[in-house]
Amino acid sequence: MADDYWRLEKEWDEILVQPLSDEAKQQACLSVLRAWMARKAAARIGQPNPPLRFYADMLILGSQIDFADFGSPELRRPALRPSIHFVRDWLRQNTETRAHA
Repeated sequence: MADDYWRLEKEWDEILVQPLSDEAKQQACLSVLRAWMARKAAARIGQPNPPLRFYADMLILGSQIDFADFGSPELRRPALRPSIHFVRDWLRQNTETRAHA
């Protein structure tokens, strides 16, 4: 998991240093995040209890995402905020769903 996360962070860092608008950086970071999630979900297929394993992956990702990990505040906040909110919203929604199941 840690290697996957560091690969995600590296991809985000590469986006953040590009001369793009904040909106373009946001979209690029979200795209990388969605691809990361798709790879994690696909990797869980065929394993025991894939939904629970993927949920655990997302919990770990949520705990690892921290603004302090990504360059200067001027670069990271506008570009990564949507990705961080996306993960937190996913966790909130899926935690509520699991609690009601």
